[in-house]
Amino acid sequence: QNYIPTDVIISADKNTLYWTDEQNRALYKTDISSGTSQTEQLVADSNMYFPYSLTFSSADETSVFISAYGGIWKAELSSPYTLEVFAGSTSSTTGNVDGTGTDARFNQLKGMAISNDYGTLYVADRTNYALRTVTTGYFTSTVSCQACEPGSVSVGGNVTSCTCVGGYYRAGVTETTPNSDAKGYTSTISTG
Repeated sequence: QNYIPTDVIISADKNTLYWTDEQNRALYKTDISSGTSQTEQLVADSNMYFPYSLTFSSADETSVFISAYGGIWKAELSSPYTLEVFAGSTSSTTGNVDGTGTDARFNQLKGMAISNDYGTLYVADRTNYALRTVTTGYFTSTVSCQACEPGSVSVGGNVTSCTCVGGYYRAGVTETTPNSDAKGYTSTISTG
């Protein structure tokens, strides 16, 4: 196959690469945990023109956002793998329109970053000379305390030791919660 890789990210456990391919308009997964790597195509869509950048959509790494020519796509990373337009055009239609979901218009999206709470995407809208924000419909909070019992299992993993303060220890566990009221709203924050 002919590949034109455009971006790559690695899972938190450092065992899996996810990458976009401009030639096949696709998202791939490469397992790098063993001595030989195995690659599989997860999703593709002929309307995903020039996929450029990708980022995990939440701390649990169950999906990614992909910036493409005229829109932002969202791909689920577990079976059944799905790919859908999250914000912007479902075809090659471009423009400069703030709006929600497929009502928004972009023109040559390039780089992309996501906020620490996973609630906002920041995208470089190249031909519109603009930085844009897109709400993701998620917010992330940190659950700071769990029961403190050495040897027990918690959401944060096995508890080997803890400093008890009122019977709790600091777990640092994150939870991502959907907020459908805030999904896919696009606005311009800076223009050239």
